[in-house]
Amino acid sequence: GAGHHRAAEPEARGAGGGSAGPGGSVGGDGSGGGGSGGGNTLTCHIPGDVRVFSGLAADVTIAAGKAENVLTIPTTAVEGTALNGNVWFVLPDGTTEQRPVILGLTDGSMVEVVSGLTAGDSVLQFVPGAAAPTDGCGGAPNCFDIGGGGVAVAG
Repeated sequence: GAGHHRAAEPEARGAGGGSAGPGGSVGGDGSGGGGSGGGNTLTCHIPGDVRVFSGLAADVTIAAGKAENVLTIPTTAVEGTALNGNVWFVLPDGTTEQRPVILGLTDGSMVEVVSGLTAGDSVLQFVPGAAAPTDGCGGAPNCFDIGGGGVAVAG
């Protein structure tokens, strides 16, 4: 089946402290509250109608990178490290073979495939031996339940 392209935007999460009046900004060290200092400064502009005060907790999402129109597959389909991995390619006769892939950015549920697959390739949705959700695909895009697992189409 035909795949689709999507943006992969990995995120780093943390919390900062500080205070500001209306229209001000809050600064923090980006340590997430559990760091040992020496981090980067995070500045957050606060809308004028929002009241903030010292000690107010905040969840902050920072885009650590962005890639558009890239080939992506579910992270559950990949075994390996942050840069290199293996997928189980589905052959025309329904059998599978392990193939190496070079990985790029991830958003936690989908990962960019820099090389090793082309758009429309089918891979197992889950690494063999890994626990799979009971619905076969876990709601992942471009995943088709084939009973006892799923097939993801690179797109």
